[in-house]
Amino acid sequence: MPRIKAVSIDGAKFVIAPLTIAQMRDFIVNTPKMPGDDDKQLFMGGPAFDKVYETICSSLNNAKTDVGSYLNGAEWTPDRCIAEMDQGTIDFLQPLIYEFTGLKTSAEASKKPGETPAASTA
Repeated sequence: MPRIKAVSIDGAKFVIAPLTIAQMRDFIVNTPKMPGDDDKQLFMGGPAFDKVYETICSSLNNAKTDVGSYLNGAEWTPDRCIAEMDQGTIDFLQPLIYEFTGLKTSAEASKKPGETPAASTA
């Protein structure tokens, strides 16, 4: 049985599990470059975002009982994610799954050793 973690956002509850090595390798090798924040309006299109939905589904589907039953109910597919989740849920789950798996987000990967966030003067 994989490691699992229960998470919730605004009353919606999910159980996530880390990606397997094979899933992580597929994600790293086959994910196209994501659009920049300036291109956020393009979030629903393109292969990079399809890969995000696949990754979220993989994590949700990896969360199983010892006898193989899905802890999140029925199997998740990219089409189900698009139909049942909003962008806020995707934005919530994605970094949690990456962190639980051991993947770094693009912001973490670009951070130099010893670098700390700038303090706000407001």
